[in-house]
Amino acid sequence: MLSTETFKGLSELLLSQVVSITASLLVTYATAEILGPAGRGQLVFIMGVANLGGAIAFGSLQVGVTYAHKTGDPSALKRCLRIGAAASLITLLAGASATVISFAISGEHQRAVELMIGTIGAAIVSFNLVVLRVRQGLGDARVFRVAWSIQSGIYAVVGIPVAFAFRSAIAVVGCWFVGIIVSTIYGLRGFHRPTSGTRRHVRTRSILATSWIAHLGFIGFQFLYRADVVILAFFVVPAQLGIYSIAAPVAELTWVVSEALSLLAFSHFRANQSVAERVRHRAQLLKLNMAAGLLGGLGIAMIAWVVVPVLLPRYSEAITLIFILLPGVIVQGAARIAFSTLVSSGTSRPAIFIGLISVALCAIYFPFCARWGVTGAALASTTIYIAQAIVVLMIARRADRLDESSSMSRRA
Repeated sequence: MLSTETFKGLSELLLSQVVSITASLLVTYATAEILGPAGRGQLVFIMGVANLGGAIAFGSLQVGVTYAHKTGDPSALKRCLRIGAAASLITLLAGASATVISFAISGEHQRAVELMIGTIGAAIVSFNLVVLRVRQGLGDARVFRVAWSIQSGIYAVVGIPVAFAFRSAIAVVGCWFVGIIVSTIYGLRGFHRPTSGTRRHVRTRSILATSWIAHLGFIGFQFLYRADVVILAFFVVPAQLGIYSIAAPVAELTWVVSEALSLLAFSHFRANQSVAERVRHRAQLLKLNMAAGLLGGLGIAMIAWVVVPVLLPRYSEAITLIFILLPGVIVQGAARIAFSTLVSSGTSRPAIFIGLISVALCAIYFPFCARWGVTGAALASTTIYIAQAIVVLMIARRADRLDESSSMSRRA
């Protein structure tokens, strides 16, 4: 059974996910209806570029920073903000250069504009992730929940009227940016706090090395979650991308529990845990996730079958895509949790290996999207999710066996 403290943390994290997902679904439905499939496709492409770019750029800084702070470094949090700001600036400059090159090659003005807006979003998302993930890593689950609620709430409350008034995907993206900025400002309140224990200094190079080792694995996961939209956009018309953009978030609703459990695993697992404790705790989280995933997946399939044709008749094709995506999404939730336990236990090589495999698996999207369009993207996603989950769970079990052997050798 989960302890009272663990259950409380899980409740906070679940609330942060539920509020965020609810607001996101409201905006998804509203923008799909107001903007139409083509406008919806433009919207998700820009947001896909922003989310993927920001997720890559923030460097999982919370891993190194929270470790440095918890071990007594009073300057870690201050340096964290400087590093985060620098990463955002580099992202902006790199994205602008890529946009110019893309326009010079293709000559597509509209796509260049979308890429540039997505680049600006990537810089904003990157700094936001640095701030909020560090707060969550330090155990500030309530701050994390409220910040995500603010971001999602502003996007929904402001974005829907703006979509109705202007019928513009770019205007809706602007509302999303505002929500991210406000939530970041909220997350900065009380960001600095005194350290406990013996004061020490952890070098910036060590913080970055620790973070990026873990980030190599995180990047692999982000490619799995974000690359489908970005890659698919180059093979289908915006209207088809808009249909896929309805199917994916509906199927991914099962990740509400998985994401909360993975965040909980990161903040509660410790490097000095015994192997038996780690295995037992991970097994609890995986069982809870599987039960929630199966029940949630069944509910999502039934709701999609009934609701989508009624509320979004222009997107009825999304129902088949949802059914294709669900098996992979449910299985992949376990990989998120297992990976978090690996990172929090201090292992580095498994995280790097998982990241490289995950990025390599994303190559499957290209032939599938080119051959079968949106159906190919859904098939590729499910194939990739299942394959990656198998790899992560195998690596986690192997790490447990190696740790157990090492412990036995030390006792001998």
